[in-house]
Amino acid sequence: MERARSTPPGPPSWAATLLTWVVPGAGHVLLGATRTAALAFLVVEGLYLLGFLLSSGLVYEFLDPELRGRFALVLTPEFGNLGALLAHQMIEPLGAASASIAPPRPPSTVHLGAALTAASGVLNLALMAHAHLLARSSDEASRGIADRTGLALAAGWALPGAGHWLQGRARRGVVVLGVALVLFVIGSVLAEGTNLSREHHFYYWSGQFLVGAPAFVAETLRGHPPLGEVPGQLDVGLFYVCLAGLLNGLVLIDVFAWGESRALGADPVEDRRAMAAHRRDAKKRGRSSEDGARGAKAGASPASKHLVTAAPVAADDADAGDGTGDAEADEEQR
Repeated sequence: MERARSTPPGPPSWAATLLTWVVPGAGHVLLGATRTAALAFLVVEGLYLLGFLLSSGLVYEFLDPELRGRFALVLTPEFGNLGALLAHQMIEPLGAASASIAPPRPPSTVHLGAALTAASGVLNLALMAHAHLLARSSDEASRGIADRTGLALAAGWALPGAGHWLQGRARRGVVVLGVALVLFVIGSVLAEGTNLSREHHFYYWSGQFLVGAPAFVAETLRGHPPLGEVPGQLDVGLFYVCLAGLLNGLVLIDVFAWGESRALGADPVEDRRAMAAHRRDAKKRGRSSEDGARGAKAGASPASKHLVTAAPVAADDADAGDGTGDAEADEEQR
């Protein structure tokens, strides 16, 4: 039997989540977790500031000019740290450097800066999830589960499968790690390593960044040589590395859902069984209604055929009756 789930009185979870999105730690201040808020702000915003300084604010100048629309940065990892992204655009607007008469040359540490600003956005997403669960926690035990879920999300991004391992689901974690690494390695080989540069493939790099440490380590080891001849299997390789990152993103949703069930006092396994049973019942009801509709159509078809053929039969009988009457009249005349 599913346990009753009640939201504790206090600030709504959506408010804490949105505040954290704009200013890391602001949602935790709203919830009274000031120490967590201070630590979160220092780590998340410190990463972004360091990345901004190392790149001289030129991270987004990698984006091709024809792609620099109003919402061009929505698909970047930095979008997870909205406040820092907006402040960055106020200081160094997108395209302002390249539009100048003498565009500045990016420093040698620009790629490291790009990785740090991207990491800031991803970590703030985990912080938002933590604030969301913390606002819905009703006691000390559930708050502890919310803390461990936030940590599992951050770990699961840094190393695919680590979030499941921290939740005691080591077997699933190993499977996730294996699948993500295989997809990433295959894609990197097909793309001949050109996928490991935000300068060459801005949006594809953002997708594969969700793989976490494997992508960062591979990029660091390979370096950033100039792009020469385009590999023949480049598009396929970019597809595979992005698939690895997006797969890990979906897996992190499973990590969050598992922690959410536990934080709200429910059994995650029973929750999944109940959801599966609900889907099966919905499918059965859908099939039953379809079968009923087909049966109704099948039952209506013979009746309509009978009505159509009844009129010609009656006409034939009438003709036969008229013929008999004419024969009797002729006999009387004779």
